[in-house]
Amino acid sequence: MKVSRRGLYALQALIHLAEAYEAGLVAAQVREEKVEEVSQDLRDLEGLTPELIAKLAGGSIHTRDDLADLAVDELSEMTGMEGEQAKTLIIAARAHWFADEPAAQPAPAAAAQKEVR
Repeated sequence: MKVSRRGLYALQALIHLAEAYEAGLVAAQVREEKVEEVSQDLRDLEGLTPELIAKLAGGSIHTRDDLADLAVDELSEMTGMEGEQAKTLIIAARAHWFADEPAAQPAPAAAAQKEVR
């Protein structure tokens, strides 16, 4: 069977399209697997969208503490979000660090003076 040049180019184009489609499927599967590695506490953080979770997973951020450890510029670079939004998200991720701490109680001045004497 003889194939014209035009037919050959069309066949090559189809092969490239099929390869690109397959590569896209593989890339999507890899992204999905990375997102599945993200902890539930990070997924539950208010303000995170599925797209942001995927970007974080792509940057090896899998837990709330991983996110909390980031600097604002690192998060902005990783996700493309504005600095103020990144700052707000990092502060929200750090909130659980301070949730169990009791509020500081100042010592009464009179009691402190009696102990000194």
